[in-house]
Amino acid sequence: MSPLKSKRTDPSAIADALLAFATNKELLAECYSVFAPAAENRKRAKFGAVLFVYCCAHYWSASKNDARIVAACASAAELIPDRLKDPDRFVRVGDYLVSEF
Repeated sequence: MSPLKSKRTDPSAIADALLAFATNKELLAECYSVFAPAAENRKRAKFGAVLFVYCCAHYWSASKNDARIVAACASAAELIPDRLKDPDRFVRVGDYLVSEF
């Protein structure tokens, strides 16, 4: 059994897993090569990766038909900004979209 599977109703574990995946250096290098070849755009691409991974997790949780998993994923969304560097920094969401998808 996957370690996360046993914690899929734990918002903190979900937030940690999402950020670990979304900040994986190898995956980010691929993301940068496509979406942010210029260094000044890498923060936007990294934030976009976090949003993308969270959206995938949110969609997955909704497909489980388990209110506890949906609630845990929603609660994880509240934790994620606090785990980002400079969580209080104002951003315009439109600046952080990295693709039409």
